[in-house]
Amino acid sequence: MGKKCQWGLCDSDSRYPERSGGVRFFPFIKPWIDKPRCKRWIRACARPQNQLNLAKINKDRYICSKHFKDGEPTKRFPDPELAQTSYRLETQYPKPRTKLTPSKRRLQPLRVGDSDQGMVSLSGEGHERTLNSEATNPENRSAPEPMDTEVVNRETDNKENEQRVVPNLDSNMALLAVVAENVSLKEEVFLLKQQLKEANRLHAQEILKGEELKRLLLSKPPKTDADKCSHSRLTIEHLHHHGPKEAIKSYTGFVYEDFIKIFTFLVPNNTELPFTITKQMKATHCLPIVDQFLLVMMKLRQNYTFLHLANLFKISKNDAGCLFRAWINYLYFRLGSLPVWPDRDTIKNNMPQKFKKDFPDTLVILDGTEIKTNRPKALKNQSLLYSDYKSSTTLKALVGVEPSGAFTFVSMLFSGSISDKEITTRSGLLVLLQKLIKTNMVKLGDGVMVDKGFTIQSEVEKLGLRLWIPPFVSGGTQMTASEVSKTKKIARHRIVVENAIGRAKKFKIINDKVDLSMFTSINQIFSVCCLLTNFMPPLLRAS
Repeated sequence: MGKKCQWGLCDSDSRYPERSGGVRFFPFIKPWIDKPRCKRWIRACARPQNQLNLAKINKDRYICSKHFKDGEPTKRFPDPELAQTSYRLETQYPKPRTKLTPSKRRLQPLRVGDSDQGMVSLSGEGHERTLNSEATNPENRSAPEPMDTEVVNRETDNKENEQRVVPNLDSNMALLAVVAENVSLKEEVFLLKQQLKEANRLHAQEILKGEELKRLLLSKPPKTDADKCSHSRLTIEHLHHHGPKEAIKSYTGFVYEDFIKIFTFLVPNNTELPFTITKQMKATHCLPIVDQFLLVMMKLRQNYTFLHLANLFKISKNDAGCLFRAWINYLYFRLGSLPVWPDRDTIKNNMPQKFKKDFPDTLVILDGTEIKTNRPKALKNQSLLYSDYKSSTTLKALVGVEPSGAFTFVSMLFSGSISDKEITTRSGLLVLLQKLIKTNMVKLGDGVMVDKGFTIQSEVEKLGLRLWIPPFVSGGTQMTASEVSKTKKIARHRIVVENAIGRAKKFKIINDKVDLSMFTSINQIFSVCCLLTNFMPPLLRAS
């Protein structure tokens, strides 16, 4: 691309050397290198602002050597000279004339006498000469013709439109220099405003960063989900270190040491749940596993509502219910898979001395127990669940304990109207005894102790076992002395099964009326409550 001089109306161009006459071209000073000097060069060029300004300065702007006093920028004359007045400045954008109103355009009619005082110029020299000749020629002067005013006015308007006034070059150059300087100053002001705005923005950002840093330094570390949930939440460690001495035993039925042992036995890996919960729950992330077990034990022992438990452990009511049901299913599976029926020698070694003296071969004591329920709406269900013994709707189960008081058999729950004999047959106890006989855990001739309602003597004798049952009085006759003695002995030793059931029913969830909504998991709840008592000290010791 050719180099063209930007100074005034200079037409030096490297593409036309015959026009330039061998001049040299010097690149325009860039504003980002020396902004004040660049502005001086722009003012010296005296070009219109839309042609030359700070924004238009680039690598293609030059000034030729003709406009420097030393022929080039020197230390003595670093800037070009101001645009010379010898160059004719033609206005490229003439100022539009304001349309004059008829009253302003109208001229006064010429009078002959006025020509004596000088020349009257309308538009140019031609008119000037004509009027002068008319003023100096006597003939013309002696015979003046009247002039039509309208004609003179119309002619004057036409001449005004054709006339062009050539401005004074000095004043135009000075005006252009002032305009260029004004534009340059405006650009400088605009850039300064932009810089100030950017500085204010950066300052505001620094203030915000300082405040954020101060807040982070003064605030505590960000809390995890577990930390957020642990705020004023009930935990086993808090109960142990800060709670009342008997708080844990009251809530769970076990002291702290036994509670931890049971938890460790049931959950060997306490870092992850031993079962899978399909529903996404926040409680599984918030509550440690040991505190989840605490929630389940508190529900079993005290039968707190899920709303109350949710408030204690800072979780939702739905999460508390889901956690309890999931844990109950796991505990039922875990405890139900344990061999709760010990071998024959173990039972005899732990048998109390008085019991061993009276019934040395009796390995199990059976009894039925009932838990009350809310009355269902359907009359058929009411009839099935109604118990004549309790005079209420109940669920009934068959349990068996060894002579020391530990549960060795827990059946599923049946409707309260079922008889003792039928529940013995349907519970699977007879099938279990038959299997134990085959494995020599029970021998032929061993005894089974029951209450009067269990008329199962024929079924037990078929297995080769002996049934210890209080004698019946028939025909209104009194019992003999031996029958009375036998009844007392059986009653005295059967009390252990009543105590075992009573200890299981200290878990209030099966001692209170069972809500119908719990029927889906009541079998698991009843079995878990009974089997948990096996972790307690024995009711009767061998000594």
